[in-house]
Amino acid sequence: MRGANFQSLELPIIRGNYIAPPALIREECRRFNMEDRNVASTQKNVLVTGASSGIGRSIAVRLANAGWQVFAGVRSEKSAAELRTLHEAIRPLTLDITDSGQISAAKKIIGEAAGANGLQALVNNAGIAVAAPQEHQPVELVRRIFETNVIGHMAVTQAFLPLIRAGNGRIVFIGSGAGFIALPFFTAYAASKFAIEGVTDSLRRELRPWHIPVINVEPGTIKTPILDKGFREAEGIFSGLPAEARERYDASFQILRQVLDHELQAAPLPESVAVAVQIALDARRPKHRYPVGTEAWLARTLRLLPTRLVDVMIATWHSSIAKK
Repeated sequence: MRGANFQSLELPIIRGNYIAPPALIREECRRFNMEDRNVASTQKNVLVTGASSGIGRSIAVRLANAGWQVFAGVRSEKSAAELRTLHEAIRPLTLDITDSGQISAAKKIIGEAAGANGLQALVNNAGIAVAAPQEHQPVELVRRIFETNVIGHMAVTQAFLPLIRAGNGRIVFIGSGAGFIALPFFTAYAASKFAIEGVTDSLRRELRPWHIPVINVEPGTIKTPILDKGFREAEGIFSGLPAEARERYDASFQILRQVLDHELQAAPLPESVAVAVQIALDARRPKHRYPVGTEAWLARTLRLLPTRLVDVMIATWHSSIAKK
């Protein structure tokens, strides 16, 4: 079927004992985003946000190696220069997804470069994670997390949907196991990832009439700089707390740090997420969700259990690691 022009199909198609009319076959091809697509000759274009490091960089490199032209959103020229050395098919561009001006500029650049071919994929990856007790978490920090992890992705998706339509493309959100199970001190981060679950489901159903797949790739703990950055910021928050608050939360926070350090030792590399993204982009009928790693599968499983039991299990798990 790949590369065929189904608009020119005149003869009926035989499937077992059933002869399907050409119009039905053409509609089925549109459903799978395969109509009039010559994969061998058409350049595949993808925008990856948050491509400076970690998961985003791994996705950019993997897709470039697979033959995609990758527009890689970064926030600094240093990151852009580094990406240019990794593959000639990676085209870095300045894109802070919380900046509407930069989103508009990126849309213009990509639109001109892609032309009528449009975008075959958008990978919404940018994100931040900061751990802090909700009682003392600055509201400005909560807003920043949501601006980056939720609103920014929605703004980018809204801006680039016309290019996705033009390219018969699909949309991938990088979610998290935290979108199923919320650990203590990650209130804002978990809330943002729960929100992405809702965004993905709603948008997928909204775009269903046009057969635009919307996919959520859901990693567990991954060896990336995001947690180290988040904990450095969290330590700054803790140091500024009143003595009473530090005494109240310090023991629990240190246990959480031990738990995450323990998990990072066995955590998969960012390349595992890149593999899942490539599978989602190559699949004729992609799944709605792609969990990555044992933790992600565990998080989905725990959602099926009674909440009280899950609370006890998480507390017991944290205590057992703290005693090691």
